[in-house]
Amino acid sequence: MMLGLIFPTKGEVNIFGLPFNRNPSQILKQIGAIIEKPDFYNYLPADKNLKLFSQISGNVKDIKQIHAMLDFVGLQGRYHHKVKKRIRME
Repeated sequence: MMLGLIFPTKGEVNIFGLPFNRNPSQILKQIGAIIEKPDFYNYLPADKNLKLFSQISGNVKDIKQIHAMLDFVGLQGRYHHKVKKRIRME
């Protein structure tokens, strides 16, 4: 509910003193979350998956920012590889 993935049947979710249902974009830009079993679209490359999820969250990143994030986690040069492919990290 705090991410807007499901909605309350009663009451209201407030984050940072704001009602979530009226301020989702403003709130989501300030928080992060890890889904228990995060999933990506296996048929899309890493950068397109991250671009899509940045748009869904309302915290849109340009492709240079996305590539910088992938670099940060050790995936330099893997931007256009489908996420299903496994790589060997040394």
